[in-house]
Amino acid sequence: MKRKGKKPFPSRNQIDACRLLAKWCKHTNAAEAEVKFSDNSDRVIFSVVAWKSVDKHGNIIRWHNNRFFYLPYKSFKAMPYKMTLAKYKSHKQNIA
Repeated sequence: MKRKGKKPFPSRNQIDACRLLAKWCKHTNAAEAEVKFSDNSDRVIFSVVAWKSVDKHGNIIRWHNNRFFYLPYKSFKAMPYKMTLAKYKSHKQNIA
């Protein structure tokens, strides 16, 4: 039997940091912004990517464990976003 566990969601402080990254992405008119944190040996520990959303109501965030979340502009709650291969390719095509 498959065990169902609680999916890891970003905390309120992490959502605020992602919101700041998304706001910077919007003000600089960038399609994608990525922040990577590394240790002394240049190994990436944590990375967050914010994409400009297609529907102009929020941003899509790729979390460090490759989970996607939708972050609306006027909400403080991250909602899970089901990223399919077609959606991923269309986002990458909008960036290029």
